[in-house]
Amino acid sequence: TSISDSKAAFNGTKVSATDPTPSSAKINYGQDFDASNDWVDIGTNKNILNSVAATTIEAWVNIDGTSARRNILHISINGSDSSSRALIDITSTEGIDVSGRSTDAEAIQTETTSSSISTNVWHHVVGIIDYTNDNMIVYVDGSSVSTTGTPAFSSTTTPATNSDSVEIGSEARGTTALSSATLDEIR
Repeated sequence: TSISDSKAAFNGTKVSATDPTPSSAKINYGQDFDASNDWVDIGTNKNILNSVAATTIEAWVNIDGTSARRNILHISINGSDSSSRALIDITSTEGIDVSGRSTDAEAIQTETTSSSISTNVWHHVVGIIDYTNDNMIVYVDGSSVSTTGTPAFSSTTTPATNSDSVEIGSEARGTTALSSATLDEIR
């Protein structure tokens, strides 16, 4: 089953025939993920985050009380489905992780919020990755939040290579970090 964002910029395919299910969301309808086998495949060999100095990733999320790492959006590096060029996810303690790398070979750089977000409530989460200035900022519900981590990117831009895969609600083509949340307006 195909789904698209409200601007129809990136279409995706639900991997499970029954999940994720359309659900009332913050803006019209989102997708409710149950962390069992459902995720959205945006595709492979995507020209996303090629040669950029900074990027912003954002989504509306409504998480349940599951204590596990849950992916919101994963954009892989070139040459590997399981290594991230950029991602935003929910930690096992309901914090927000924003991660990125400026080259496909460097170690992943991560900023993690110092506090958790409430379960069963809609939150707008935003991660800004600034490769040029070695900086990442996380916003929750419009406010910058305290984080741990000190990014040190080895390049001021991302590589000019396509990402191997892009997923919503999982990483590594549905093999890890399956979400248990309702997600909406992921950009």
